[in-house]
Amino acid sequence: MSQAEQKLSEITQDKSCDASYQCRVLAIGEKACGGASEYLIFSSKNTSTEHAEHLASEITSFEQIYNKQNQALATCQHLLPPQTLCINSSCQEYKLIKP
Repeated sequence: MSQAEQKLSEITQDKSCDASYQCRVLAIGEKACGGASEYLIFSSKNTSTEHAEHLASEITSFEQIYNKQNQALATCQHLLPPQTLCINSSCQEYKLIKP
């Protein structure tokens, strides 16, 4: 794990929220065939969105360079960003359950 990944994990660990508008989703990294490697849910209540976005950008730049230098291969399945809500005072992924 890179220093940027470790720092991002540390600063986004507290997912506490008062309302759903504080729940954010951050695209991180880049797959070899395009699209985010993963999405991270965090709360803007106790995390600087600007700082989190900066770290995510560093990680994405690193992955882009790595993919080009190593002619990396990956699944081309594109991930969709999760929907989030503040549930029980914590930012969580919201999945609609179909009957």
